Amino acid sequence: MATKTARNLIAGSGTVTTTAGSRVLTFSSAQTFKPGATIYISDGSGTEKLTIDQGSGTSWTTVQPAAAGAAGRSFSMSDNGTGRSRGSSGWLIPNAVHFSYQSMVDDAGNPDCYIYVDTLAPENGVHPYNFDKLMGSFKTGKDVAQIIPDINMRVRRLEGVLRAGRASGSLSQDFRLNALEERVRLLEVWANSTGHFGTPPGVTSTTAWTEQQFLDNGDPA
Repeated sequence: MATKTARNLIAGSGTVTTTAGSRVLTFSSAQTFKPGATIYISDGSGTEKLTIDQGSGTSWTTVQPAAAGAAGRSFSMSDNGTGRSRGSSGWLIPNAVHFSYQSMVDDAGNPDCYIYVDTLAPENGVHPYNFDKLMGSFKTGKDVAQIIPDINMRVRRLEGVLRAGRASGSLSQDFRLNALEERVRLLEVWANSTGHFGTPPGVTSTTAWTEQQFLDNGDPA
């Protein structure tokens, strides 16, 4: 999705040829990209939101495969200057790492502290072109509406999966695992009863928990 916090793109030089399902881009003129540079294409052949992995000259590979194949496509790309403009042409890119940078000045050099997002990977802890400080990062899923959290948040969410549903105030660290073990034990007791005429355990109910509930049940990261 387009976002006001993403650093704007600039027009690319020349054209690019894509092949459906391929990660190889062939440009009409030599390019100089830095890792993570965004390539945005929107024309009659379809819309592509890609990030550069590696390459040189006119041949480069991307992290995401192209959806459509066509030759001579015009494109936009990550700004290779010091500009910090955002909110007009910046995009969140599917299945891509996005870096958060902090700027202390606006494009005119006036004091203006704010955070913006760029797919360009940092170099030595700063933005590769304007040297703004790296503040953090996140990765999008195949749908940019899904943000894949950092490792600490992912561990916390996993802990929440194991603990969700425990009684308020409980400090049990394995509530749901213990419930499953107890269920299996009850089934074994019934199955091993004489002639299987024991009273089977009551039918249990299951609950689908939200991601926020998992986070709430996990340790604060």
